[in-house]
Amino acid sequence: MSEIMKKGHDFIRSLSIQFAMPHYRVNEYPSFSNLFHLDLQMLQFDTKISWVNLTKMPRLRYISIVDLTFESSGTGSNSELFENISTSNIFDSDINNHDEKNSVETNQVFTAGDEKIEFVNSILDACPNILALFWNFAPWLSDIESEGTLHIPASLEWLLLRGIPSNKFIDLSQCKSISGINFCDIWPSSVKWPIGRSQKIGCACIELGNDEYSVDTFEEWDTFFSSQENWHVQLYLTAKTNIIYDFSYDQLFLPTASTIDSKISGRQGLYFADAMQMWLLNDSLQGRTQKELLFLKLVNPKHLQEYETWFDINCGNWIRYLGDFVEPVLMNFFDSPD
Repeated sequence: MSEIMKKGHDFIRSLSIQFAMPHYRVNEYPSFSNLFHLDLQMLQFDTKISWVNLTKMPRLRYISIVDLTFESSGTGSNSELFENISTSNIFDSDINNHDEKNSVETNQVFTAGDEKIEFVNSILDACPNILALFWNFAPWLSDIESEGTLHIPASLEWLLLRGIPSNKFIDLSQCKSISGINFCDIWPSSVKWPIGRSQKIGCACIELGNDEYSVDTFEEWDTFFSSQENWHVQLYLTAKTNIIYDFSYDQLFLPTASTIDSKISGRQGLYFADAMQMWLLNDSLQGRTQKELLFLKLVNPKHLQEYETWFDINCGNWIRYLGDFVEPVLMNFFDSPD
């Protein structure tokens, strides 16, 4: 561990762990009292891991994940490497943990085929005040061996998920108020929604992905929302057409008249570019860029200033520019969350 991290851990706000097998070292990390963002990219784990006790990160609000890999320590191409690391003394011996309670390891054995889901659930369970989750799943063949459910906590306000296999489920039933979700290669049948037509979700953005069946998911979403019983969201935006629909009870976001013929269950659609031009006429949005207008329409005012501090350090820009789809270009599954 670097001297900078050991001496300055109380001042670190965003921490990125990349291209490593951190379960052999992260349990030695000090406490990060002001850390709000944890970024995990291209990490490889054994099926039994020792992970950091998240009481070391009491202010964690945003987690971004790009590709996790789990491999049994007894099999596979990395078996010798796992064994060598497990039996070697590689920890820094002079790390000073200020809080003895926070140095406790979290040891857990995960179900084959569901390791990624269960690992992320274990992090979310330990973060009662989490606001945002970005997860680029990058599926492997082993991920389709069993069903698993990603449990989204009640506090979450922004969710971006890409590439989660159709045999996995996303449970939104506990969510109190989600400002925006962005799904890519996610089927509506994979989502467990809040009970009833509660409209606890501000906007659902459906993105074009790499999967050869990605275009089919757009039709599935249109069909799903054609029933008003499924209007769990107030706004629906699809990258296939860049048309946005207002499902809110009083149609608060968009005018009832539109120049296009596209409708879903009687609700007129509007090109997203036209909607943004209309929103720009609002005095309260003057001075804002067009790309951030959807965020401003959806954001919880209580947390607006906090999100602005994230954006100031170029963190979580997918939230700020929610709905800013790139014209149908196949997405790189290793895109940065920022």
